[in-house]
Amino acid sequence: MQNPVFRTAEAESFFLRLYQDQLDQWPVPFEQQFIRTEQGITHVLSCGDETAPPLVLLHAASTANIVWKPNIEALAEYYRVHAIDILGEVGLSVPNRKNKNSREQVAWLAAVLDELGVDSAAIAGGSAGGCLALNFAIDCPDRVEKLVLLGPMGLSPTNLLTILKILYYVLFPTDKNIQKLIHWSVGYHPTVLETYEPWFEGFFQGIDSSYVTRPAKISNQRLARVTCPTLLFLGQRDEVIGPPHQSEQRARRMPGLERVILLDTAHLINYEMPAIVNEEMVKFLLKSQNEKTLSKHILNL
Repeated sequence: MQNPVFRTAEAESFFLRLYQDQLDQWPVPFEQQFIRTEQGITHVLSCGDETAPPLVLLHAASTANIVWKPNIEALAEYYRVHAIDILGEVGLSVPNRKNKNSREQVAWLAAVLDELGVDSAAIAGGSAGGCLALNFAIDCPDRVEKLVLLGPMGLSPTNLLTILKILYYVLFPTDKNIQKLIHWSVGYHPTVLETYEPWFEGFFQGIDSSYVTRPAKISNQRLARVTCPTLLFLGQRDEVIGPPHQSEQRARRMPGLERVILLDTAHLINYEMPAIVNEEMVKFLLKSQNEKTLSKHILNL
């Protein structure tokens, strides 16, 4: 066993099998890269034309980059997509220490993009990955051209009751509590449960979650620094984020926010409604890209 995220060799073997099962179904050709940084080894799946504009995908907590499987074909048609296994989560990235805060996590992502040769990119993030995307856009504004957020952490007000609920389920991982936590986390959609019910069952029993950088509420002052074009998806049944109107209200503090899309989903929005998410993401990303190209053309006249 090499990855400290896993408590036992059996847990690591279990997750590697689940991961490989999903990777075997990956719908487009891909390259796997293992990038060394000060914080550890980062695994990246890269797809699409190498000459296309870059798009970085950051997955939700307790998942891995393969959570983008329903979206990758649509996105890779137009972009060079880099789906990153976030360090400290249950993918193939291997941390050598624990990230203490969001600033260290931003520095890690910047180092990965440097190694990928990506100076700036569109970034899409879900849940905790959305929180990282927001913090990166705030701290490294010149490196983020567009932002797509799917039920991002960091927007909703901190909910003590939610934290206590998660803590209770984790401290007392009975079969009943694990099932409650799974349905609270991802809802009841059959496609989501087929893929992620065994994943989450294993997660709560075999993972050392202390390597994960906890997403924290982003202040109003920091949100006001998000000036890049931004598209926000929120799930109307998302119990992790909470009432969507609260997140939308805080998101309105971002000058770059262009559109908010409410969908009848739980937390894994891109997995429950991939067709709508794919269509809206591509439309938004290409619109921004076309406007940028047109502006450059006008300036060169």
